[in-house]
Amino acid sequence: MPNCLIVASHFPPFRSAGVFRTIRVARYLPEHEWSIEVLTVDPKSYLAGSSQSPELLRRIPEDVKIHRAMAVHPLQVMTAIKSWKGGKSDSRNGQSVGTATPKGETAKRPPELQSVSLPQRVKDAITVPLMTPDRWIGWLPFAVRKGRRILNTRPADVIYSSGPPWTNHLVAEKLRRHAMIPWVADFRDPWLGNNFRPRRQGDDWVGRRHQMLEKRVIESANIVILNTDRARQSVLERYRELPPEKFVVINNGFDPADFEDLNGDPSASPALPDGNRPLRLVHTGAFYGKRNVDALIRAIGRLVQEGKVSSSDLQVDLIGAQRPGRTHERNVAESSGAADMINILPSLPHAQCLAQMSAADALLLVQTEAPLCIPGKVFEYIAVKKPVLTLAGEGATADLVAKEQLGPCVDPENSDQLATCLQQFVHQFRENRMPLPDGSAAERYDGRKQIRQFDTALRAAIENHANASSINGDVR
Repeated sequence: MPNCLIVASHFPPFRSAGVFRTIRVARYLPEHEWSIEVLTVDPKSYLAGSSQSPELLRRIPEDVKIHRAMAVHPLQVMTAIKSWKGGKSDSRNGQSVGTATPKGETAKRPPELQSVSLPQRVKDAITVPLMTPDRWIGWLPFAVRKGRRILNTRPADVIYSSGPPWTNHLVAEKLRRHAMIPWVADFRDPWLGNNFRPRRQGDDWVGRRHQMLEKRVIESANIVILNTDRARQSVLERYRELPPEKFVVINNGFDPADFEDLNGDPSASPALPDGNRPLRLVHTGAFYGKRNVDALIRAIGRLVQEGKVSSSDLQVDLIGAQRPGRTHERNVAESSGAADMINILPSLPHAQCLAQMSAADALLLVQTEAPLCIPGKVFEYIAVKKPVLTLAGEGATADLVAKEQLGPCVDPENSDQLATCLQQFVHQFRENRMPLPDGSAAERYDGRKQIRQFDTALRAAIENHANASSINGDVR
């Protein structure tokens, strides 16, 4: 039975969108005759404010051995030193009060929409190198040391790393060189070409560093996994000298076990909506970077002003949008005249999020300015078989929505089309004729079945490594 070492800083009880794919690998790969060990971060080293869900640990089989290594976060260390010296700081995020955005109109805007001030640029010049490729870089030395001990005690046949965070791939690359074993690098999102992080494409020191690190990872790994065809094509265009078969696509999916106690068989048809109440449109997850719901809120406000919809027709629940210090969505709703239709709610445990999805009349998906990426939540949307309203331009998300006929996909820049689509949604709901997605999509994105693709990729890496070793006598 081959042994696989998984390198993933984000692993239960840590909770983030990216953790669920790694959970499925650790949970279901043993069904394909694999022994699994996991190298991850010690919870004592989680960043302040990190979301944790201890119940996620129950999804991991008991025979999966989990090794945890500490991490040091440079910004928190700097903040602690400054605080010790008498400076004021915000211990939640490591930001010095002295460099915060000045009060005024700019301070009311979300950070991702603010222009970069001179004080912030000075701060970035000091702090960004300490967070390259990401803020988990302080885990690397401790993870490498722990990983070497693991491999010396119980050699692995292959390493599997999952990123982002990209530090995971850097840890795996060092362990691969130490043990001289094959390695599969899973890019759950693009490293470069990710519009949520434009600095990675820049010509400054930070951009060049990201480009160099991505190149090192891609050239060193035996197999590179991408999660969309567009992401694979983007990588192929940058690395034309590498064999195309090195890059494989494994889409994201959902874990069917998550839905067993929720609504029984996830492929079962949901009940028709009750047209005597407001349509309940639900979005789960936070908004960040360039991903926002402004266009939807303004379109609803426009329909309210035109007398075409009211709070008795439509309610939008933004679950996870309520965060300390963030008032952007509420401000937009109030200024648009849609405040009584937009419900800003705190985040919920994963199981409760799934229950909210299942109870919704329709689901909201937002993917702006990220043509290579698909939000992981859409596959859970597919599992509950509810109509999906998607705000996205051309790209991988729009491709998936069209392919699986999940519902209307509207470019958020097209305000007229968005308003028309919302009004149509409300009318269809009132008449109990909202179109339901094709249930066959749930079969295609069943994470337990998809694990066969991971099994194939890992075994291919082992075979390729063995062939290269027999030809070259060594693998560098």
